[in-house]
Amino acid sequence: MSKITRFLAKPLLAIALIGSVAGVAHAQGDDIIKNELKITAAQEATWKQFTETYALPFQPSQVITGEQFNAMKTPERIAFLKKLRLEETSFLANRLDASLALYNQLDDSQKQTFDNMTAQPVAAQQAAPKAPAKAPAKAKMK
Repeated sequence: MSKITRFLAKPLLAIALIGSVAGVAHAQGDDIIKNELKITAAQEATWKQFTETYALPFQPSQVITGEQFNAMKTPERIAFLKKLRLEETSFLANRLDASLALYNQLDDSQKQTFDNMTAQPVAAQQAAPKAPAKAPAKAKMK
């Protein structure tokens, strides 16, 4: 993996996994990731499904204004928010399923590359904070 590819691959894969880039930039990112993973002809259909799934934007079944939300009673707001959360969860589950389907089609070398591309940087571990010193016990008076 070249230095520039290593530099670009993680952010581009993260963008693909998050789905926040559209159009040409997204297609270019997909090409970089595809080349880095060395997607074969046999893996092409799964790759296509992966990229198509991540290209779809989240579209809630109901979009309301702040005024509409504020006009709701609390039980209506809660029902609306629960429905919205279920839709978001389903949307993200579809993306995760597409990622897993692609991952399961990769060979061991490709899986290692994918794992490296999607790994999160680990901050240097800091020493655990020391427990505060206990205050001296008060002397009991007799």
